[in-house]
Amino acid sequence: MRPRTRSVLFIFLVLAITAVVAPAAQAAPGDTIWSHTWNTDPATTILMPRVVTCATGDVYVTASIDRGTGHGYDWMVSRYSAAGTRVWTRYFDGPAHGGDYVTALAADRAGNVVLCGNAVSSAAHGYDFTAVRFSRAGKLLWSRRTNGSANGPDVARDVVVDGAGNVTVAGVVQRNTTGTDWLTLHYSPAGKLLWRRYCDGPAHGYDNAASLTRDAGGHLYVAGSVDGGPTRLADVRIIRFSASGHTDWTLNWGSANTNESVSDIAVSSYGIAWVGGMTSAGKQWGLLGSVDLSGHMAVAPFTDGYFDPAGTTCTTDCVAIDRFGDVAWAGDKMTSPAHGLDYYLAQSTAGFGPTPLLRNGTASSTDLVASICMSAGGIVYATGALTDTGTARNIYTVARYANGIQLWEQYYYGAGASADAGQSIALASDGVYVAGNRGSDLVLIKYVP
Repeated sequence: MRPRTRSVLFIFLVLAITAVVAPAAQAAPGDTIWSHTWNTDPATTILMPRVVTCATGDVYVTASIDRGTGHGYDWMVSRYSAAGTRVWTRYFDGPAHGGDYVTALAADRAGNVVLCGNAVSSAAHGYDFTAVRFSRAGKLLWSRRTNGSANGPDVARDVVVDGAGNVTVAGVVQRNTTGTDWLTLHYSPAGKLLWRRYCDGPAHGYDNAASLTRDAGGHLYVAGSVDGGPTRLADVRIIRFSASGHTDWTLNWGSANTNESVSDIAVSSYGIAWVGGMTSAGKQWGLLGSVDLSGHMAVAPFTDGYFDPAGTTCTTDCVAIDRFGDVAWAGDKMTSPAHGLDYYLAQSTAGFGPTPLLRNGTASSTDLVASICMSAGGIVYATGALTDTGTARNIYTVARYANGIQLWEQYYYGAGASADAGQSIALASDGVYVAGNRGSDLVLIKYVP
């Protein structure tokens, strides 16, 4: 599962690194262990930072970087040690040196890292569905591109790696006769294609695979939306594949004349999947529901939110599950037109009902959660942005116990009234990592869990 997140701001190309280290001996939960800021050139931009941790103790950060004439946007990935040392940085540039954009990353047990997104291979092909694998030492092991038959914009949206190092990538490709379809590819550790699966909706229109995850048994879950035609619009679809590519089941859900979409999917160790997204019938509501082992709705999707006459968007952007099957979901929610969108985090456990956290920045502007993760014991960590008067948009990260009691919160302010936002969060045994933007800079922060 990716910590599915929306890009809030643009940030700019790396020139130098500064580090701030807090004394470890004085560290308490929520304290900053270290932070790295990449000072940048205002003439260039960095898009959508993402962070992931792995069993080796390494931390990987990726983003799309405008490297200027002759490159356009390229993929960037950096490996950090747990102590905050940047070990290496690598770039990936498509054959046509056009706009190449990375969307997600995953690391295996050995510390190899896989990125996915799109890359321009030629003017005729346009964007291709692309996956790239680097070794822990930073060597490019392989890259794979897939072009849909319609030569349209193809993109890999999410990636997972299993215990053996096999790689699964899901996204969309454009095909001549069936429009935009889901594509799921499964590779061996060496990059050999083991199987390929397409998904086409009833109307053969725009079908969007948005999120991918796997369970402890090796089953793969792809979630998104399919075009149901003029009376159905977009419906939610979830497909579970076995590790060998067999379709175990397919679930469709939706209402007539309503658009439903999925932003994220998470699955428990018991195989219960939860999906978050959005549904709209003139206005838009956050959506959450769960699916049992047989592919049936265990908890019917429900919506939550308030809407002004303009139909402001409220969404469930990210979902996480702990080892007990407790679920957390987050995004943004409008509680009143005066507040705008609020930072919204909710949890549900066997012993407690939903215990929502709502944060409205003092500027009453757009506040949101961009990414969440959960510890094995049910502590929820979330990051995003709050907009305050005088300090503009700030990175806001919070930790909460399963019963909803707050463990800690942290604000991260950039210089002056800069626009800052947390965009991705990942958990390791010794720290919580947040990747985001600090004004025109990319920032990576490590907190005490």
